[in-house]
Amino acid sequence: MKNRFSEVAQNYSQFRPGYPDTLFADVTSHCRSNNEAWDTGTGNGQAASHLSKYFNKVYASDISQEQLAHAIPASNISYYVSPAENSQLPAGSIDLIFAAQAAHWFDLRLFYDEVTRVASKGAIICLAGYGVPVFHNFIDPILHTFYFHKIYEYWDDERRHIENNYQSLNFPFEEIQLPPYNFKLKWALEDLLGYLRTWSAVRNFIRHNDIDPVENLLFELQKSGDTVGTFIADFKIFTRCGRLNF
Repeated sequence: MKNRFSEVAQNYSQFRPGYPDTLFADVTSHCRSNNEAWDTGTGNGQAASHLSKYFNKVYASDISQEQLAHAIPASNISYYVSPAENSQLPAGSIDLIFAAQAAHWFDLRLFYDEVTRVASKGAIICLAGYGVPVFHNFIDPILHTFYFHKIYEYWDDERRHIENNYQSLNFPFEEIQLPPYNFKLKWALEDLLGYLRTWSAVRNFIRHNDIDPVENLLFELQKSGDTVGTFIADFKIFTRCGRLNF
């Protein structure tokens, strides 16, 4: 499992989007028991905080202590440092395995072995993610150019799974089709810029060139439209959800 976000843990907590509660309600409706869930690659607990409403106990793991230091607290969430491939959880104990915007970083073969080990009978696994937000205004073409022509070569290869809505990931489970989801945020310009600076490609660009590409993007945005006030950032959430039958 790759660690790509320790250095921006506070910004990640502040600027990364969350997920609609309907996603977690739908996933939970397929679970045979709501006793224990495991949220792996939890980051700051964006998914774990939702799961805590539906499960008696949530185990939320991440390889980054820095990320966990900014995690959303809840009395029934246990945050701890551990890779997705080695959860340290008891065998046959987990009713839902969840990974939000994280599965593309995992060693999937080892992760799925661990999922099979910790899963209770008929447990559910759900991998969720999101791509580039849409604003439905002048921001979109500028952001498209920034993504594909300014920083694209600085993404890790795993980013392609996000672009393919996780359809390119191996998923050896009995698939459950969930509906499409959207998560909308009211953002000011500084929220967009803060979010972009959490992108691993932006940080890779800075390391290689000693220049922050977001500064040039800011210039392009201010030149092209009214950047005062707020905008609606529309994130499309995709999922791969399935049941473990064994």
